[in-house]
Amino acid sequence: MMPVVMYFLGYFFNYGTGQSSGFGYFCANLQAFINPMLNTSLFFPSLEQPDGQLGGYAYMGLGIFMMFPVAFYYFWRYKAFDKKLIPLYVSMILCWLFSLSNNVYWGKQLLFHFDADFALFHIFRASNRYLWLPFYAILLYLLVALFRTVKRPRLRLVFLLFLLTVQLVDTFPLITKLHDAFMPKPYAYGHELDKKFWLNLGEKYQHM
Repeated sequence: MMPVVMYFLGYFFNYGTGQSSGFGYFCANLQAFINPMLNTSLFFPSLEQPDGQLGGYAYMGLGIFMMFPVAFYYFWRYKAFDKKLIPLYVSMILCWLFSLSNNVYWGKQLLFHFDADFALFHIFRASNRYLWLPFYAILLYLLVALFRTVKRPRLRLVFLLFLLTVQLVDTFPLITKLHDAFMPKPYAYGHELDKKFWLNLGEKYQHM
């Protein structure tokens, strides 16, 4: 139903000048899940990438990487493929493909390009942010696989605490960068107040 509603609202028509540039520049990278951009991993180096891809930051971290063997075992052991969730799987794949845009990169290498002169692409110019949806979907699947595979609550808790510790240690550079970026810095006064100036104010003004 959603595409039909979007069609009648004019989402797919190229009228007016409401377009903006950036689609294909603000794109995600095929290495996004394993690339700790700006040296935000303690264990892995940053990989080279073109400009404009920072918005598609999706480095998973060592703690999440260590959950994949459990998820593979869960999928193989329990044949964990719910057909009811096929629309969700397809939508996440489409979000991932859309995040790559019309310029598909592996690192700094452009693998292929196609022209994308379509109104919808111009509206959602920063397509790299659509990579966050598959990221959280993968993380949710990993947690479900862990909870259904490790059935003992105490063992599960120990395992989760271990993974959380590894994740925090690996992404400590990222935490430090975010702290420095958003925490207000104390203001450093350049010089002391001029005492004579403040004393003379009382001679000129009755009210301050």
